[in-house]
Parts: sequence; structure tokens; C-alpha cells
Amino acid sequence: MQPVDTLIRTVISARTLALSAMLALTPLAQASSETSAMDQLGQSLTPIGAEKAGNKAGTIPAWSGGLKPEQGAMRADGNMTDPFADDPVLFTITADNLDQYSDQLTPEQLAMFKRYPDSFQMKVYPTRRSASYPEAVYEASRSNVETTALLDGGNGITGLANGVAFPVPENGLEVIWNHMLRYRGDSMDLTLSQVIAEADGDYREIIPIVFSKS
Repeated sequence: MQPVDTLIRTVISARTLALSAMLALTPLAQASSETSAMDQLGQSLTPIGAEKAGNKAGTIPAWSGGLKPEQGAMRADGNMTDPFADDPVLFTITADNLDQYSDQLTPEQLAMFKRYPDSFQMKVYPTRRSASYPEAVYEASRSNVETTALLDGGNGITGLANGVAFPVPENGLEVIWNHMLRYRGDSMDLTLSQVIAEADGDYREIIPIVFSKS
């Protein structure tokens, strides 16, 4: 039987070796994680981290690059023309066929059918994955995998220049930062107006809010 002091030294040595191994492997594990995330972008994920594949039912297509520049022609009034104006109506949901689709509708939508059974309807068009960003945003998002990190317990971030902060987020805090710092264009003029709708269809408009960013 080993003396007590020998057993203690043996246990400490084993723990020291295990800790040393963990510390030695940590940079490799981190590098492997970053490499894996980089490999996903543009492959199984879009350049900003969304799932690239469509759904199993085939009702949502795979992302194939988003809206092309030639599809987004601007009108004289500054608004974009409808790039999908020729899309057919796949089917129309009415009070008569509501039971077929009720499990895919929100409680609010179901309430509209209940309140206005003779007039309310929903036309369903093909799903489009039209989101697209400048190439510089894609490149920056890819670089952020290696440079962007949370600070102060998630109350700040470092290493972000542009693009999506965490294109392959690992926790909820990173998802929140992605939302708060999402790309909204290099410059923007935005007029917001809220409307209070009444049950009889009448409405009252609240004073518009003008926002400018450059």
C-alpha cells in the first residue's frame, strides 16, 4: 500500500497533467471551431450565417444569392418596383378552407377569419429568399469569425468593423448583438409613421418620425 503523501503527490500530478493538456488543447480547439465556422459560410450557410438549404417540404427554396441588382429597379418616386410582380397566387385561404391551414396561422390571423368570414382572405405566393448584401459585407462577416469577441460579460464587443458581428453565433448574447448591429446600408433616410387602426376600418395616423443616417 502506498504512503499517504505518495498518493497525494500522485493525484496532484495527474490533475496537473490533465489541466496542462486542457490548456494546451484550448487554442487548437478554438482554432478548429473558427475554421469550422469559416468553412460553413458560403457552403451550408449563406455568407452572413443563415441556413442555405430550403425546407424539407419544398415550400421554402434554398438561398441562391438573393435579389439581383437588375431586379431592383427604382421608380421616379424613389420606391423600388416589385421584382416579383408576375408571381402567381398558389392558393387562397378563406373561411371555407381555413381548417386545412389553421395549424400554420397565428391566433391573430385566425381571429380575422372569425371576425370577417365573408371578406377576409389570404393569398399565398411562392416563397422568395431575396435577402442580399454588398460583397464587402460578406467579406467582413467572414473576417469577423476570427476577430469579433464579446466583452464585459456580453455588455460590449471588440474586433468588429462591418458586416455581421457573429455570423455563426454560439450563444444568445451573440444573436442579440447581431440584431442590434445589423447592416442597414451605408446611408439611409427613413420616415416612420404609426397608424392606430379601429375595428371598423377607420384609422388615425401618428406624427411621422424622420430618421437620417450616413
